[in-house]
Amino acid sequence: AAGCRLAAPGVAPSLLSLEYLRVASEGEWEAYKYLGVAVSKLASVYVDSVFPRLQSLPAGVCEEAMLVMMGQLPQLCREDSRFWDRLSHVEFVRTAKGKLARPWELYDPSVAELHDLLEGGELYPSEAFLRPEYVATLVRLGLQTSLDRTGIQLVARTIAA
Repeated sequence: AAGCRLAAPGVAPSLLSLEYLRVASEGEWEAYKYLGVAVSKLASVYVDSVFPRLQSLPAGVCEEAMLVMMGQLPQLCREDSRFWDRLSHVEFVRTAKGKLARPWELYDPSVAELHDLLEGGELYPSEAFLRPEYVATLVRLGLQTSLDRTGIQLVARTIAA
């Protein structure tokens, strides 16, 4: 298996690209590791293999993977000090309309004033991302909780259309 690597534990096999070995058990993973197969850190797997392929993954697989990843953020940020910054620039949040967006492109639907002004699901995270722990993380990544100049222009264009 020249050129193949092992992914760190914690990555669903469905997310692995062809450069990763698929293993059936922890024992098999340990055997490959013992034989000298390189192991990629979890952060590297996401940055190098998962993030570039998010658009091509089935919607359910993508969304579930990103929710799992959000639960792994403490470990990912320990492994890669730039992970948080990288993540803020990735279109990984599924919107209520089904497209992927960066956190800072979206608005917090729990802010009533925004909800009244910004109609349409393309501006909000999907239901799966609305659990309080996810919203708190998304706000730290730039999820908007108020309208800035760009947001006001967006509302005006929406009304005009």
